[in-house]
Amino acid sequence: MGDWITSDKIDGTVEEVGFRSTRIRTFRDSVMYVPNAEIANKMVDNHGLRKYRRFSTRLSITYDTPTRLIEVFVDGIKRIVEEHPDTRKDYHNIYLNDYAGSALEIMLYIFFQVPDWSNELRCRQEIMLEVNKLAEHLGVRFAFPTQTLFVEQMPGQKSLTPEYDQTKDQFQLEMENYFKNKEK
Repeated sequence: MGDWITSDKIDGTVEEVGFRSTRIRTFRDSVMYVPNAEIANKMVDNHGLRKYRRFSTRLSITYDTPTRLIEVFVDGIKRIVEEHPDTRKDYHNIYLNDYAGSALEIMLYIFFQVPDWSNELRCRQEIMLEVNKLAEHLGVRFAFPTQTLFVEQMPGQKSLTPEYDQTKDQFQLEMENYFKNKEK
């Protein structure tokens, strides 16, 4: 009793388990009386027995964010999660994860160890506000869906399209130089 369960069309909090039926309060505040035989023959997901509550989102930052700043920002988010009193410390994923249409996306996949939805929402807000404060402090800009109209060439002006005069071998040499310099 008191647990949130879902099973097929059943979604609510168990209020009473009787001899013949179970009373469930839905999130629309209606009451369902479900025959126990029906529940006994179906898979029931008991959300009330969860140890952790998952929070998964993507943080979109602008494409002009320097790589060194992205690395520091991601490390800072990890630290925020690790220092929060209600987060799972042994498992979380926070990484630059995708080149999206109008932003670089950082995956934030964490778990809260809290008993109910209200506390989960409180923790989400605390994490999100701290991430926003860190972004403001570091100068990281969050992106929003954008479209850029690119006019390749205006009459009387030089084209904005870069010209690549190098051969494949020259590009290959530049790539090798990049990796040599990276090792230093």
